[in-house]
Amino acid sequence: MGRNSPAMSQVFFLFFAFGWLAQIGIASASEPSPKRVLLLYSERAGIPAIQAIDAGLVEAFAARGNVEVFSEYFDFARFPAKKHAEGQVEHLHDRYGGLKLDKVIVVGFETLKFVIQHREKLFPGVPVTFCGIERHLLSGTTLPPDVNGVVLNYDFRRTIELALKLQPGLKDVVCVFGSSAFDQQVGHDALAALAEYPQLRVRRLDTTPYAEIIEQVRHLPRNTMVFHISMLRDSSGQTRLSPRVAEEISNASSVPVYSVALHHLERGVIGGAMMDYAAHGKEIGNEAVARLDGRPPTPNEAASSPWIINWQALKKWKIPEALVPSDALIKYKPPTLWEEHPGLITGILAVVLIQSILIALLLVNIGNRCRAERALAESEERMGLAAAAAGLGMWVWDVRGNTWMTEQGRALFGFKPEAELDYAAILDRVHPEDRSARELAIKRALDTRGKYEMEYRVQLPDGSMRWVSARGHCVAEGNGKTVKLLGVSMDITHRKQAELEALQQRAELSHLSRVALVGEMATTLAHELNQPLTAIVTNASAAQRFIAHDDMDPDELREMLTDIAADGRRAGDIIRGIKGMVRKVASERRKVDMIDVINDVLRLVRADALANGCAITTHLEKNLPLVLGDPVQLQQVLLNLIVNAFDAMRRVPCEPCRVEIASSLDNESVEVSVRDFGPGLPDEDRVFERFFSTKSDGMGMGLAIARSIIETHGGTLTAENMSDGGARFWLRLPAQVPIHEEATV
Repeated sequence: MGRNSPAMSQVFFLFFAFGWLAQIGIASASEPSPKRVLLLYSERAGIPAIQAIDAGLVEAFAARGNVEVFSEYFDFARFPAKKHAEGQVEHLHDRYGGLKLDKVIVVGFETLKFVIQHREKLFPGVPVTFCGIERHLLSGTTLPPDVNGVVLNYDFRRTIELALKLQPGLKDVVCVFGSSAFDQQVGHDALAALAEYPQLRVRRLDTTPYAEIIEQVRHLPRNTMVFHISMLRDSSGQTRLSPRVAEEISNASSVPVYSVALHHLERGVIGGAMMDYAAHGKEIGNEAVARLDGRPPTPNEAASSPWIINWQALKKWKIPEALVPSDALIKYKPPTLWEEHPGLITGILAVVLIQSILIALLLVNIGNRCRAERALAESEERMGLAAAAAGLGMWVWDVRGNTWMTEQGRALFGFKPEAELDYAAILDRVHPEDRSARELAIKRALDTRGKYEMEYRVQLPDGSMRWVSARGHCVAEGNGKTVKLLGVSMDITHRKQAELEALQQRAELSHLSRVALVGEMATTLAHELNQPLTAIVTNASAAQRFIAHDDMDPDELREMLTDIAADGRRAGDIIRGIKGMVRKVASERRKVDMIDVINDVLRLVRADALANGCAITTHLEKNLPLVLGDPVQLQQVLLNLIVNAFDAMRRVPCEPCRVEIASSLDNESVEVSVRDFGPGLPDEDRVFERFFSTKSDGMGMGLAIARSIIETHGGTLTAENMSDGGARFWLRLPAQVPIHEEATV
């Protein structure tokens, strides 16, 4: 076992090593290889403009991710010799010859020329993008198809326009730029732009020693500006940092200094149409990322640079802010007290405002309280007068049993003004039949902390009775517990008497309507009654003759007597139906089967239907629930509808002459419909109006009374014209109790 252990350990180690290498291979295969980008700069790394462009490029690549960036700085301003360029070719070939590059970005015109000249050797087939180059430098250069970029736009003209706005009396311009190739390029561009302003005298200091430049700008006349363009190398060949030059000239100059480079602004220049090198670098970086990802880049044009102004320099030269263009961006302006301490100032103002509001509210509250006390006294006086004029009795009852009433309230219940009042004494005056309902209404209001409203009768000590309408509401403490009930009471005896009289008049009118209906049917009812009476007389005469003979058959006599009894019952049913319709009795509500009501009415109208040549068909649903109502009044409504149907079809001959009666249950309502096949209704909305009639001899009260009867039963009566002719009336009543036995139809 001991000798096999080393061998087993080696086997396990090999398995582990292979597994680890496989994982590394899988991980490497799953991650895409990074894109390689080479940045070539014309100048050295320490120049601020180069640093800004480089920062913009790096930001764009960092946003994309998975980009490997290489940078090279040629420093052509200090080493312009051809030998230096040849050395760079060897250097680049040695370093990047075996490396697959995806993109080459050149910064500066000298580098672009260098790359185009040596591209086949150094970067064959690699796309090239340029930046940091002015448009006019490319005018004589033929670019290969896969070489593109974004040009620089030094907007010297807009900078001159800004100077003319800030210094309206401007006459002289002193141009400061260096001797390097780049300095000379941009310097001549600036001079070309100044040539478009003949009113300005231009003096260039590119060949003047640097110390003398500093001395000259100290003694410039008032209507002069210094235009610092670029200085990478002075006239003696000494390397300079352009931002440092801008700072030294700004400190020494007796007039404002302008520039087109944004990084010069913080060195004391007053401003200009500024070129943002970092934004320029980011723009070209985004274009390169798009091409690396296979996306078409957004077309780029050299945009005009914005006016940017140094607020501190503006104040130094005492230039009014009103001269600053509205679209100019002002930088380095010290924050106001509000901008520096917004929270503190807001807090102080809030405290002062709250204190002022509290003091004002306190004064207003004191004034309102005084006015409220006066208004309350006046309101109580006016309320007392109004209550007395309206006959209202106000009262207060608390849960401890204390009761208070105005004089009108005491008089309403028959109490003397000096009488002691409590809840029991008032309850004793309430009619015995209404006491329990009043107690329940008050208890419900107290339990729900809601409103109390009721009408009840009061028995006075002299035995008379009056109706009282009482309304009130609960008043609760802060904890929500009800402590008292406030309200008013009013004598409504006259109103109740008027309602009773109206009810009696309605009953009288309903009775007259029934009598009129029976009167209209008198002829047919007489004919209907004559049939059983004739049969009775005939059978009685035959019976007499049978009795006179000795050989009479008892069975035949018994059959005749049975017919006489049946005809008598039939005549009795007709008479009872007529009597029930015309007798004047108080309305009595009870549970009614609408099938029985329909059958009773059908017995009354059978003769009238025969006289009019009309058939009556029924579609009655069995086991309908009962309804609560007055059967006589319900018969009156159905009789009115059926007689109206006969009249409608008699006025206009129609085929078929038929009345359909149906009953059903729908949504807990019993429905009865009466349908005719006449000319229909001329105006569905007006048929139930009083005194509206379609008959020449009609009074227009029948349907109005019928609807009133149904509505007092809690139901509805509606009418509609049918599409195939005729009209249908719907009677709906609330269902009460279901029937478990079949109704007789």
